[in-house]
Amino acid sequence: MQVHYAGGRGRDAPVTITRWGVIGVLFLLLVAAVAYRPLWTAGFVYEDRRWFQATETRPALTVARPLMRWSWWAQRQYIPSPQAFHAVNLGCHLLVVGLCGLLTYRLGFSRLAAWLAGALWALHPLTTEAYAYLAARPELIAAVGVLS
Repeated sequence: MQVHYAGGRGRDAPVTITRWGVIGVLFLLLVAAVAYRPLWTAGFVYEDRRWFQATETRPALTVARPLMRWSWWAQRQYIPSPQAFHAVNLGCHLLVVGLCGLLTYRLGFSRLAAWLAGALWALHPLTTEAYAYLAARPELIAAVGVLS
């Protein structure tokens, strides 16, 4: 399968997705799921509970961090458990990991370097706050916007 993506390897150079690439992505997701296992039972941390309580009513667009508050409010309507909030943050984090690897490849580095950049971003302890701390969702949303 080929995905056309404009970038550093030529304006319309295709990115070929191979069977080994899919297996590698699945392996990286499995490793990340095992590494993030403590989040499966974690509750709210630090001021997450305060942010969670602030989303009891629909937030106005003029409040601080409106996208985060709207996403929390919408999620709270359907699945209000802390684990569900962690799962959404983890999904956003893994999306950033994939975009980081793709950006590395599109900048002209080898596929191995792109995989290593994605794996480093996925598993490095410095990125723990972005997916474990629920109030850090704006940073994940901003990273998706910048890398896409």
